[in-house]
Amino acid sequence: MGSNPEPIEKLMSLSRAEFERSMLVLNGSLFPASEYKLVCGGGHVTIAYHELPGVRLGTLLALPRARLTIAFDGADLSARETFLRRFDLAFQRGGG
Repeated sequence: MGSNPEPIEKLMSLSRAEFERSMLVLNGSLFPASEYKLVCGGGHVTIAYHELPGVRLGTLLALPRARLTIAFDGADLSARETFLRRFDLAFQRGGG
């Protein structure tokens, strides 16, 4: 069994709908929730969405904000690293 490191927190410009779409990419199934528990190696990972007040930039741009908490339970280092790479790809958005 792996150790349980401190949860990872990510502050993101992300609406609930965007979170659920990215979770579909990551998990392969969609069910609306604020928290997901997924298998990760020999353990689990819990991803929680916490909506925060949005940010307004000038008069034209308003951005949603959220804090995501990623907590591993019983997953070894290799499984955690693999999962975090998958997470980053699933939550990556194009820009230009």
